[in-house]
Amino acid sequence: MPYIMLMMGIAVALYALYRFFSKANPHQIAVFLKSALSMLLLCGSLFLALTGRVGAAMAIAAALIPVLAGWRSAAKQPNINDGSHRSGNPSGTTDTIKTRAEALEVLGLAADATEADIHDAYRTLMKKIHPDHGGNDYLAGKINEARNFLLKDGG
Repeated sequence: MPYIMLMMGIAVALYALYRFFSKANPHQIAVFLKSALSMLLLCGSLFLALTGRVGAAMAIAAALIPVLAGWRSAAKQPNINDGSHRSGNPSGTTDTIKTRAEALEVLGLAADATEADIHDAYRTLMKKIHPDHGGNDYLAGKINEARNFLLKDGG
């Protein structure tokens, strides 16, 4: 009977993992795998320490410190090399605004827009898509570029 319960538990866990992996994006999968590996190594070193093999536990803990520090620092830094995934630019290219009409189109303004209209449109759009609020880096950059073009360069 205990083996049947164990098999049922394993089957449920595998189904839950299947559901998670089928719906998760690559970043979520990487975070999950790193967390699972960290927990496994932590539990292993704790088991070794509790069973009297402190030397092996200390070796595993010493090996874990730089790995965990590297994962933590990598998670804090944005990936600047991947233009299409992190920035939201589907083509990965860097297209710049070249005309006043382009800049007005990005901000959703008419050709006779005033400086106040430009500021208002900029604020409204940035409230919606600022990267700090779950928005898109690429679009925020384009909006900044359009505002700067209209106010400084091409205005």
